[in-house]
This record gives sequence, C-alpha cells and structure tokens, in this order.
Amino acid sequence: MTITDTTVLEARLILEQAARERCSFTYTRFARRFTTTEIDMMNADHRARIGPLLDAVAEQTEAEGKGILPVLVVKKQTNRPSKGFFKFAEKCGRNTSNPDRLVLDEQAKVFNAYEAI
Repeated sequence: MTITDTTVLEARLILEQAARERCSFTYTRFARRFTTTEIDMMNADHRARIGPLLDAVAEQTEAEGKGILPVLVVKKQTNRPSKGFFKFAEKCGRNTSNPDRLVLDEQAKVFNAYEAI
C-alpha cells in the first residue's frame, strides 16, 4: 500500500460518511472499505502505513476546525483509537490525561461538524 493523495482522499471520504452516520470503524473494517487501494491488516507493512494515512486526514480536518476525524477508527479490543491518535491529539493541544473523555469529546466534535453536511 502506498499513501497517495487519492488514498488520503478516499480515507477522508470513508470517515466523513461514518461521521454523518455517527458511527466508528475498527481498523479492519476501515481497511476493507477502500476501493482505490488494497489495505491488508494482516500485512505488517500495510498496518505501518495506516498511522501516517490517518495523520494526513487528521491534519486536514483539524486545520479546517472539524476535529480529528480519525477518532472514528478504533481498536476492536478497546473501542479506542491507537496511540497515534493520542499523540496527534496532544500535538494539537488536547488534554490527553483522560483518554476516554478525550475520545468522547472528539467524537462529539466530529459528529457535530459533519451532521449538517
């Protein structure tokens, strides 16, 4: 899997639809939604590229004031985003001391940003 502008756009479109539907995806379910590239979560190289892909989307949506859209991609075991989300959130000035509160607040921000679209 190569991260291209097309891949970032598709990732963003997938997540924007999820936001409008007020739902989240596991990483595996998110990967299966792609049609322009194959993302195999069993492939370590592909898994390693998911973080930078989500960061690219997050940079766009955060800059637009719509929140950190990749908050909607969560681990099956914890129903929380991976460490990369929290690193990005901290870089953006979010309080990461209560991870559950951060996820709920960020999801609410994202849902609100996309409900009228």
